[in-house]
Amino acid sequence: EEKLVMKEAARRSLPKVVLERPKRGMAVPLAAWFRGPLGDLARDVLTARTVRGRGIFQWPYVEQLLSGEPLPSDLARSRTAEKLWLVLVAEMQQRVITRLAHEARAHG
Repeated sequence: EEKLVMKEAARRSLPKVVLERPKRGMAVPLAAWFRGPLGDLARDVLTARTVRGRGIFQWPYVEQLLSGEPLPSDLARSRTAEKLWLVLVAEMQQRVITRLAHEARAHG
């Protein structure tokens, strides 16, 4: 509903070709980010010890993601960065959940 309202409001200002174009995805430059500081963070957070200790992902797979090389299973295009992002976010979320649980136990 919000999109319809926004389109109607913009109808006088924007050309028809803009308002009626098909939907498309919005890419995030994860691969570039992982070549910079985000890659350093991922390597600091996703160590063999951490990954094995958490027991959610298999270390050889995560190690391959950290290498930045395309995976054999990625047929059309490399999705290594997207997969690494998901593993990194999952680990960071687990750390927050663990910390909150620890704080809750400590306070009562």
